[in-house]
Amino acid sequence: MNKVVLVILLSFIIPLTHFSHIFLNDKHNKEIPIESIRFNLPSPDITKTASFGYQNLIADILWLRFIQYVGSFYISENKYLPDLYSFLDNITTLDPNFKDAYSIGAYSLSENKEFDKAISLLDKGIKNVDDWYIPYQAGFLYYIKKKNKKMAIFYFEKARKYKENEDLMIRLIASLKLQTDSDDYDVQIELWKAVYESSKKIKDLYNVEKAEKKIIEITIKKDLKNIQKNIDKYNKDLDKNDNTVYPDGFSDKDKKETTSQKKLEEWKDLVDAKIVPKIPLDPFKRPYIFDTKKQEVYSFPIPWEKKK
Repeated sequence: MNKVVLVILLSFIIPLTHFSHIFLNDKHNKEIPIESIRFNLPSPDITKTASFGYQNLIADILWLRFIQYVGSFYISENKYLPDLYSFLDNITTLDPNFKDAYSIGAYSLSENKEFDKAISLLDKGIKNVDDWYIPYQAGFLYYIKKKNKKMAIFYFEKARKYKENEDLMIRLIASLKLQTDSDDYDVQIELWKAVYESSKKIKDLYNVEKAEKKIIEITIKKDLKNIQKNIDKYNKDLDKNDNTVYPDGFSDKDKKETTSQKKLEEWKDLVDAKIVPKIPLDPFKRPYIFDTKKQEVYSFPIPWEKKK
């Protein structure tokens, strides 16, 4: 490496290292907002020209700085970071085949409330990386973030062209085309399972953990909805088969109070009535909470939920 190239490379490395150091120190300093810390990266074309053939080296350096930047973002209560896309655009211009920069970067952008830039980055990845997960991720984001089934199907069709996970794409496309409100939870769970498996392969621990939590949260919502339906069905069947003969002068209010006393009293009643095969438990093996007075079902707090 000649001296000129070395000087140019150092001109990138030293400022980035310096700003990263400041940033990582100041993330604990409440007097300096994270949003105000800028790296002022040059445009991707300038970075590429100035790399003098050491594009992958510069891309790797930028990627390390990006990981520090995003790592601080995750522990800073989701504050907006203005330089995320600048990092990723530079990295993927220097190294167009950098798959992790597209996949991890797109999630970071979507969390940073930059949905359009996340999709733009993934579109760039679709052109440069031969991998099913990039178009899948675009479809995933369209569905999870925007509930846009048409665009989700559009990108899943692109992902379907790859043999890897082709069956999953076919199932998802079919589910979205036939989807009703009642099966939305099933689609979401399947989408997050794919994110979990893919993130696990590339050791993207943040999204592995996030996917695990999302699957549990959605499963609980699905359970609550189904259990409530079963409670309502049990009570409806009771009302339908109520042959009670009320004495003369028994008011409608008295009849209602008497009927309400016959409503579901415990989970065992659902099992005895053969409406459910066993007492329902949440993903943590805890029973769901049943309010006998309101005839409604609730879940225990999820461990990672913030206390209100």
